[in-house]
Amino acid sequence: MSKTSPFLAALVFLSGMTFARAEPTATVREYRPLMAKSVTMVVAGGASADAKKGAAFTSEGWARFDAKEWDAAMDKFLSALEKDATDHSAAEGLIMSLHRSGDHATTSRLAAEIAAIMPGVKDILVRTITAEVRALVGRGEIETAGALLAHFPKDDIAYGEARGLLVSAKVIGAELDADKAGSTAPASLAGN
Repeated sequence: MSKTSPFLAALVFLSGMTFARAEPTATVREYRPLMAKSVTMVVAGGASADAKKGAAFTSEGWARFDAKEWDAAMDKFLSALEKDATDHSAAEGLIMSLHRSGDHATTSRLAAEIAAIMPGVKDILVRTITAEVRALVGRGEIETAGALLAHFPKDDIAYGEARGLLVSAKVIGAELDADKAGSTAPASLAGN
């Protein structure tokens, strides 16, 4: 028995070493596809009366806008927003009517307030202002472009492109004035 005992001990020892070297058992997970669920879709019978009235006010507002009747257009767009506060077209029309009427300070404030709910409306205003500044600068009306931009927040980066156009036009104008005067440095940079 003493001869088998060391043999058994070696066998047990080697078996233990084999198990020690083996990688841990992988956990097997069973994945089951999701079961199909029953979904019922119902088409609404029709738009609500307020939504229909709001759409009619919006349509009338755009008609007044096209006729350049800014006050009447603003009234219609406000009425449309009273019926449906999420009417993006009415909000856009209100902002653009205010802008076209020349009330730029109110336009700026209202666009900032509406931007939290409908950011696209402010984006349309910013693109319009940028296009107008570009046109004014192109015609040499730099003071008019500056007066227009004065109503919009200086720290709002959305108007950065329009402000950049204005600054570039002022620098180029100063360089042209300096060239006419016989100087080589722009008047705005002469002191630096």
